Amino acid sequence: MTFTDMKLSASELLKPSCQFKRCYARQFTPLLADTTLSMNEIHVLLFLANNPG
Repeated sequence: MTFTDMKLSASELLKPSCQFKRCYARQFTPLLADTTLSMNEIHVLLFLANNPG
């Protein structure tokens, strides 16, 4: 296999990232439905919980 055979398109490289992003967002669907928090607010709370100092 040569280097040129290993070339991937941009969409092939981004596919796992997009799949992870969708899966990550799905994990918060129940919380978003039960609260008035936005996804950005959840991110801030998660950051603060993981960085207590």
